[in-house]
Amino acid sequence: MAPGRYILRLANPDYDRRTVHIFNADGTLETTVVGMPAYRLDLNAPQLTIADPQAGQPAMLKFWYYPGDNSGLEFVTPKVASVNAQKPERKGKPEHASQATDDATSTRD
Repeated sequence: MAPGRYILRLANPDYDRRTVHIFNADGTLETTVVGMPAYRLDLNAPQLTIADPQAGQPAMLKFWYYPGDNSGLEFVTPKVASVNAQKPERKGKPEHASQATDDATSTRD
């Protein structure tokens, strides 16, 4: 999301205190994110914490604490992209596919 003013609201505060809707300044829903429970000791600490961006990446919301409360949410970046990047690429047919083809041709006789 682009820098600007945003409104953060719990999607369903009576039932789910982890799912957050993020609206832009005019009230249009931008995205929905799920946070992990977080706890802080100092009630005077910032209510919002922004992570330092990595090269070429936008800044990211890291923590959101409820005003006057020790509990809040931590937002983490999924590691799916980095895990997929580390998997070796397989070429050719999987072994079980060639076995199925051999079985199918042998039963035609």
